[in-house]
Amino acid sequence: MIGIGVGGAEILPAMEALDTIELVAGADVVQTTLDRFKERYPGARIYLSAEELCRDPDVEAVWVSSPNRFHAEHTMLAARYGKHVVVEKPMAISFEQAEQMVEAAERHGVKLLAGHTRAFTLPIRAMRRVIESGRYGKLRALNIWSYSDWMLRPRTPDELGVAQGGGIPHRQGPHQVDTVRLLGGGLLRSVRAQVGQWMSERPIPGYYAAFLEFEDGTPATVVHNGYGYFLGADLVPWGRTGSATPRANGPRSARRCAPDGATKVVRSKRCASVASRNARSFGEPGRVPGCRRTWDWRWPVWIGPTYANPNTGCAFTATRANESSTS
Repeated sequence: MIGIGVGGAEILPAMEALDTIELVAGADVVQTTLDRFKERYPGARIYLSAEELCRDPDVEAVWVSSPNRFHAEHTMLAARYGKHVVVEKPMAISFEQAEQMVEAAERHGVKLLAGHTRAFTLPIRAMRRVIESGRYGKLRALNIWSYSDWMLRPRTPDELGVAQGGGIPHRQGPHQVDTVRLLGGGLLRSVRAQVGQWMSERPIPGYYAAFLEFEDGTPATVVHNGYGYFLGADLVPWGRTGSATPRANGPRSARRCAPDGATKVVRSKRCASVASRNARSFGEPGRVPGCRRTWDWRWPVWIGPTYANPNTGCAFTATRANESSTS
């Protein structure tokens, strides 16, 4: 695996669970991350560069989970050394890079897979089975939309630079495109899209809308608004009661705006999963493991969430300018 920080750590447990995969080596530029990776996987080798890992004769396939701006470089590097490649989303940050990656894989005779995840989730696969069954007739149209607070949450520098693969289109678009392609069941004939960039403090696209037409004429629309002050799940009735509040085991507890001046503590399985992920992120900076989040709803003076661990007294606050401090 190239890049064993937060992104890589999320896939490692799945690799451990598969008898068909042997974790041979990990590469990262952060020594602390490598040390913790080695502590967890004592039988694996560690490297400070992607090329060193690719030179390893025991490595047959490479999982690329480095920052987005390196996806193309690391994919083509692995291909030159004869390694099969799975690259995390987004596949690349430009069409030119994607074409070069495909050409490199073909030239060196290796397999290249864009490692999307959404189409492999059980709900999406179940939807595809229903569509294929024809139980409700022929699929006529697809509409996928999302509201989130992606642009309002703390972000790392690479998430805030378009040239580094930052912004909603690069970060979230692949999930919806992956989903619509599976449900539509074919190739696209045309794509028309537009992005929105509406926050001066964060000069990256935080919104997109796209119209996609499949080869058989089926239309599809995908929309993601990262400037939302709620989650799209809040509008969907969950369970049998018809309540508009997501069920307790849903994606995330509802975030309702508290009265002016109030601070609301959000507790949910999502927060627990974030804490769990941070605890196994091999020293990735910027998050405080085991902390709960509080949100200040006093917009427009948004100060971001505060992570507070009552056991250690630590705190992490993200400011609007994406500066952070710990105490």
